[in-house]
Amino acid sequence: MIYAYVKQNYDITDEDKRATLGLLRQLLLIGQEVRLNGLLALDEQIPTYENPFLRKAVTLAVDSVATEEIEEILDKYIILDNHTGGEVFELLLIKEWVGLMLSGTNPKQVCAKLSPLFGRDLMDELENYIDDGMAFDAEWQRLNRIAAERAAAEEAEAEMEEAEMPEVREVKKATVVATVLEDDYESNLNSNWRNR
Repeated sequence: MIYAYVKQNYDITDEDKRATLGLLRQLLLIGQEVRLNGLLALDEQIPTYENPFLRKAVTLAVDSVATEEIEEILDKYIILDNHTGGEVFELLLIKEWVGLMLSGTNPKQVCAKLSPLFGRDLMDELENYIDDGMAFDAEWQRLNRIAAERAAAEEAEAEMEEAEMPEVREVKKATVVATVLEDDYESNLNSNWRNR
């Protein structure tokens, strides 16, 4: 619905699309922050976002509004206010990004999923811009390093669990069984006591 409306009512140029590349970089950083620290980590950052539509979209997400409702609210904002073609493209980009973020899409895959908005002519330019910009962005590197460290720690923990000696696993199983039996025994005692 919204795309047909935008196509019919707005002329969005390649220059309008290029103008949003800085915003896209910001969205990718925010997405990486969410991936590492959860959505609530954005709560304190919201007032620092210059774009009011981004503030609104992230606030709705942090407040746990359903994704479909967020899309409806943002669609209405796009339709009901007067915007230029470039502004509408920026709003569509934010709207699509919020949906991807809430669906758990990896920030590295967001560009690929958003690329249809930019069109074939700008695809290579978009990929080069993001790759070049993100490669030298200290915040992006820091967030990626943290993500890699967490993934490595989780993998090491899983390997350690797999490599546990069979005797240890048997002791753990025996402990669980003993706990369950003890709980059942206490439950039976309590029910027998009540029945007397």
